[in-house]
Amino acid sequence: MRVKVFWGGYSQAVMQYNLLKSILNSPVVYRRIVSLTGMDYPVASNDVLIKAFGDSSKEYIIGFDITREKWDRNSPIKASGKSRFEYYYRFDGNWDLARIIKKLRIRRYKTYESIGYCFYYGSEYWALTYDCARDLLEIYDNDAKLRDVFKHSFVPSESWIHTLFFNSPPQRKGSGLEG
Repeated sequence: MRVKVFWGGYSQAVMQYNLLKSILNSPVVYRRIVSLTGMDYPVASNDVLIKAFGDSSKEYIIGFDITREKWDRNSPIKASGKSRFEYYYRFDGNWDLARIIKKLRIRRYKTYESIGYCFYYGSEYWALTYDCARDLLEIYDNDAKLRDVFKHSFVPSESWIHTLFFNSPPQRKGSGLEG
């Protein structure tokens, strides 16, 4: 399904979700799913990548726990004491509306802690096994409250996969890189 995508909005996460769903619904079962964006290009040779990806159980993802992260009072956002997920809100392409909402300090969520996740943030660059991607999408599909949080957060494309991954079972969590 085609989606009009705006940077920083939920539409980016929808686009990623749709791509992952297409891969998982394909008759082909891939060993690894790799996400690269923009002008990214692997700096390693194909042989190095094939060897690294040969270990079918290893996941490649970096995430930083931002659950209790607070903005520095010198932040240009001037949201001292507010977490990223409490401060940000959904917007897809209407930056003027986003500025108005910011100035009015409109919050769609008073808390996200009640849904039972630690929130992680990282780049959109990751390489996950087919089984891992399938498991993460199953969790996402079955958790409406989590989806709703990401619908109303800033740049969810850099946090929804990471949040799912680093909150998944310990055997998988230990194979990624956590900041």
